[in-house]
Amino acid sequence: MKSIAYGCGDVVVVGAVRNVEGVWEHVEIEGDFLGHGWATAYVRIKHVLRGNGARASVYARYSDHTYRAFARGQQYLLVLQPRNDRTYTIRSIQRWSSETRSKLARTCT
Repeated sequence: MKSIAYGCGDVVVVGAVRNVEGVWEHVEIEGDFLGHGWATAYVRIKHVLRGNGARASVYARYSDHTYRAFARGQQYLLVLQPRNDRTYTIRSIQRWSSETRSKLARTCT
């Protein structure tokens, strides 16, 4: 079973995610037929598992092919990397379950 890695400065949380309407920035990548972009999401944090500094809710951006649809009411395990503007970049996201927590790496890299 592959463990979920996180950086020593990252914050690992469980929370609900929803996209911020209309906040999607296209990124030109040569030969990219699907199209990539940065989307912005609102993360309502339920539990902080590793790290500190995260508030009860934060804005985070993520790179994706499309404007991803997050399941309403679903909890996710997120690895958040802090940015200088008090927002985060989502480095990893998975649906939350007790099994997911056991896959979290024991130490940061």
